[in-house]
Amino acid sequence: MSAASVIISIYNRLDNLELILNALEKQTVKSFEVIVSEDNDSPITAEFINKVRERFSFTIKHISQEDIGFRKTMALNKAVVASEYDYLIFLDGDCVPHEKLVETYFKYLTPDTICLGRRCYLDKSLTDRLYKTKDMKVLSVLNLLLHTKRRKRAFYIPPSIKKPNVCKKIRRIIGCNWAIHKQNILDINGYDEDYTYAAVGEDIDIDWRLRLLNDRIIFLNVKYQAITYHLYHPKNYSGDDVNKSRAMKDEKMKAGNYVCKNGIRKL
Repeated sequence: MSAASVIISIYNRLDNLELILNALEKQTVKSFEVIVSEDNDSPITAEFINKVRERFSFTIKHISQEDIGFRKTMALNKAVVASEYDYLIFLDGDCVPHEKLVETYFKYLTPDTICLGRRCYLDKSLTDRLYKTKDMKVLSVLNLLLHTKRRKRAFYIPPSIKKPNVCKKIRRIIGCNWAIHKQNILDINGYDEDYTYAAVGEDIDIDWRLRLLNDRIIFLNVKYQAITYHLYHPKNYSGDDVNKSRAMKDEKMKAGNYVCKNGIRKL
């Protein structure tokens, strides 16, 4: 693996995007492009990206679409199509990557290996400090111990100490931090654009479909090496939204069609 496309899903919150871009600039591996996948078409976002492009060593592409409701899966499909490289790393716009995230994915991704990263959750006080300073140094050991949830996921453990392991029990994809060979996602026709509510379509749905793709694919748990720091914010979706998406997912699973009809291609 020589290069990758890092796809960042956003909806507004340019302060978050700036933190993520700053963290990507500090990655220990540099061979990647960035695709900002915006479920919106805000001119402020376009202006911001054009303004900051020259600050970074990587190429930044910007994919946008009309804001007519939650269509994250459509924006992600457009980003997949726009990607230049064979390996794709997905991040959400509220998750700041550890400096070794890209290196980890470079090390373990293969055409038949899907890598599953995870996130810890920063509390409001530490998130505010990160916004104020824009300095990853505030994510010190002490601060992470005192100001995070899921803190075991906050600290990088070298693979010589904690090796990534094949997921023997179902440890599903979390859409905010995972990576895959592009052909695998094309083979299932990308994300299912029928999902117009948050929290299922971009991870739970694509997870079960990839598991049916072929029996050679390995799901590798790299949660102690592929780390992201989730920025604090109030929950922005309802339980009712989740239930509607889960009901749709259950129906689709019963039908068993792992190649979705309303994806990158319209079947």
